[in-house]
Amino acid sequence: MSFERDLMPFMRSREGYTGCGAMGCHDAKEPLPPFFSPEDAFGNWQALVTYRDATGRAYVVPCKETAADGYMACNLRYDPTCGKPMPMGHKMKPAELALFDTWLGCGAPFN
Repeated sequence: MSFERDLMPFMRSREGYTGCGAMGCHDAKEPLPPFFSPEDAFGNWQALVTYRDATGRAYVVPCKETAADGYMACNLRYDPTCGKPMPMGHKMKPAELALFDTWLGCGAPFN
């Protein structure tokens, strides 16, 4: 499991997907935090592990072994208790969710 190899493609626009940093969602056009650059893997990782919502809740908690420590996994499942569902416009496939769950379960490393 590699953040750069396996998860960065979701931050770029690709067939069937609008990337996280596209369409004014998490880019410089009309940014919603955390902010992403389609070419900066380390910067994107930093944005994920340092972002806190208005209540101070962590989006991703590095060095933990459960996705439940942050609310990213909840967002990706279109759970209405987690704010706006991600990615906007479509639900992720189970295999795609599994990539994020594996990464979060490994402690959300930058690798």
